[in-house]
Amino acid sequence: MKIKYRGGIQGVFLLFLIFYFISGEIAFAQSSTNYAMKKYVLDMCGAGNTSARYYLVDVGGQPTPAGELFSTNYTLSAGFLGQAITFEFRGLKLTASDGDSGDYFGRSVALGDGYAVVGASDDDNGRGKDAGAVYIFTKSGENWIEPIKILNQDGAEGDYFGYALAADGDYVVVGAPWDDDKGEQSGSAYILKRDGTTWSQQAKLIPSDGGADNRFGIAVDISGDYVLIGAFFDNDFGTRSGSAYIFKRNGTIWSEQAILQANDGAEGDWFGVSLAIDDDYAAVGSRYNDNEKGTDAGAVYIFKRDGSIWTQKQKLMASDGAADDLFHEVDLFGNQLVVGAYQDDDKGDNSASIYVFSNNGTSWIEQEKLTASDGEKGENFGCDISMNSTRMVVGAYRDDDNGANSGSIYVLEYNGTKWNEVDKIIAYDGDPGDYYGLPAAI
Repeated sequence: MKIKYRGGIQGVFLLFLIFYFISGEIAFAQSSTNYAMKKYVLDMCGAGNTSARYYLVDVGGQPTPAGELFSTNYTLSAGFLGQAITFEFRGLKLTASDGDSGDYFGRSVALGDGYAVVGASDDDNGRGKDAGAVYIFTKSGENWIEPIKILNQDGAEGDYFGYALAADGDYVVVGAPWDDDKGEQSGSAYILKRDGTTWSQQAKLIPSDGGADNRFGIAVDISGDYVLIGAFFDNDFGTRSGSAYIFKRNGTIWSEQAILQANDGAEGDWFGVSLAIDDDYAAVGSRYNDNEKGTDAGAVYIFKRDGSIWTQKQKLMASDGAADDLFHEVDLFGNQLVVGAYQDDDKGDNSASIYVFSNNGTSWIEQEKLTASDGEKGENFGCDISMNSTRMVVGAYRDDDNGANSGSIYVLEYNGTKWNEVDKIIAYDGDPGDYYGLPAAI
């Protein structure tokens, strides 16, 4: 499972994990008598893990403290006897133990095998102001263990280490797009490697043709031995036309294998601001691409690997694309690809939409267009997308269910032929301006 950079949330990160949103029955016990609790809902309160509590919510909606996190046996008060109590588990909120104002903890997130990674790109630490940091939480049973905090070995003020993240297996790739190794704000990326319970920096990646203001590391992804990194302000086809880079691992060595560029790249395209890689395919978003659909309609470019050669195979545009749609936010899993156009206007200005494409072996074909069932003006549905073979989460960071720009996440499931919206998640303690859903991971 992997996730790429998507925007930021100040202060805290509300971890969205699909396997936490569940339904069914829980048995609680009082003395020797068992009581089945149906349609349960768990409402989490408290930060971290060991201090967290869930609450039993009675028919009148009043919360009652009910014991430790994930306890399945608890002595209920007499007022609950004989009642079928409804519960909902709405999420677990993680915070940095040393968090401070302006850290942007949650700027980026990634999920790996038994761990979650959270970027705090503006963290002030021993490397300097806004040097950045990442936190790795480890899952133990149903709990998330106090995180390891990692700084880049050669970090410096203003690197913004942790601005972008991706994870796969024992590897995490971290973007530091304001690093200065090849000029001011040229950018870099770091590979972190897990060995047992220990994480260490294995490599620092810098592009062969890097230059000032390229912002290499603004977006990252990883699939097996391959890493894809965006440099959306690269100037090869004009100011901020953009590029992306493939690095390949051989043992402990990571080497640049290819530079990806649009064959029709132009000034101001921002090619590389969003990207995804899976097996032999790479997809790179070009947010401000001007094309037959209009100015800033956006596009996604598909590249395929043959041996060590990467070749552009296709340019994707929305079938009903229009000017200013910004069709570019991308994720890729197997033979399915999803693209967000978060300024599409189907349900009002910037209500937004997503498009699903499938690979028929020779080309990627648009299969369906999806909008939020309750979509409205300005919600930016599709600002972030993460998918696997059967499930997808889609952020709408300007949704207003918890107040203006509080944000939400939509859950979609694949039935073999179509994607269907099955749930909408909002933060249990959401507030105006939280931008919940930017980012999201599954």
